[in-house]
Amino acid sequence: MNAILWAGGNVPLETPDVPASVEVRPFHNEKQKLYNILLVNQTANSLIPVSAAPGVVRYVTPQKQLELTLHTDKKVKKVKSLKRANLKLERKNGAIEIKLSVLDLYDCISLEYE
Repeated sequence: MNAILWAGGNVPLETPDVPASVEVRPFHNEKQKLYNILLVNQTANSLIPVSAAPGVVRYVTPQKQLELTLHTDKKVKKVKSLKRANLKLERKNGAIEIKLSVLDLYDCISLEYE
């Protein structure tokens, strides 16, 4: 979404400085009064094998200081994280800024509104 013009007007979700290997997708369900933001961290590093066995060990690199901004005029009443991440939420100028402490592999953030 950072690379294309959002067809419905302004982009609803901003993810500045998020690496290309982290996928962020917003979903909105008006009937349930719910936003879901899916986060998938595909950042992996290879380690040189310790033994003589062929192949490499890959591990997911946590993403620290990841921030999201959801632009909405809705009044959010509840925020949940599937992985129970330490979410810090701030409201600024009709937008909601969400700061994640660490994105390990994947998460889904649910925002219920009134």
